[in-house]
Amino acid sequence: MANRLVNGLAEENVRWNNNVGTLGQERVTMIGDALLSAAFVSYIAPFSFKFRDNLWKVVWLNDIVEK
Repeated sequence: MANRLVNGLAEENVRWNNNVGTLGQERVTMIGDALLSAAFVSYIAPFSFKFRDNLWKVVWLNDIVEK
């Protein structure tokens, strides 16, 4: 049982190390992501769902990918 526990913890160590690397990369873009999300919600809130969906998929998403 002790071997199973130690091996399981070793696998968790690998997973945690991978997560730390990913979080370091996400930290760089976190503020921009939050600002973009807030701007999107603020801008499109008064419009209908159909218009918001089209705006997001056709206009904003293409512009974001381009930039």
